Amino acid sequence: MTLKSKLFCLISAIIITCSSFAAPKKCPSANAIKMEGVSMAMELFPRVYYAYHVSEYDTNEPWFFAVGLFASNSKTEAIAEGNKQLPSLMGNPTPLRVEDYWFCDYDINGEFAAVAVYTDTGNAPLKIKQFFYTIH
Repeated sequence: MTLKSKLFCLISAIIITCSSFAAPKKCPSANAIKMEGVSMAMELFPRVYYAYHVSEYDTNEPWFFAVGLFASNSKTEAIAEGNKQLPSLMGNPTPLRVEDYWFCDYDINGEFAAVAVYTDTGNAPLKIKQFFYTIH
């Protein structure tokens, strides 16, 4: 491999690496989240759930949005409750870097939390779970 080829490969690798860790330009808008709703739920504790959805919304990154915590008997009930609460979702947060992920915190009916997480390491579900454990 020539020096020119090696240099090209090195520069390409640096560009790819830097772009994958770039900050998202914005958080998903509350309106975009409301339009898509939540489609899945995860049980955090027995009969305590959060509802979530994964989408790019109105951004260029895949965001993991979650709302909760809901006392429910099933995932279906938690999804229904999440969608019921979404009309009160408000805010225009800016992405906040926390460890190895980007975090957006929204305002919603006072007894619930609503957040979006973007990470290039693929562990957004774990970060959401840790967040809800922390606030419970």
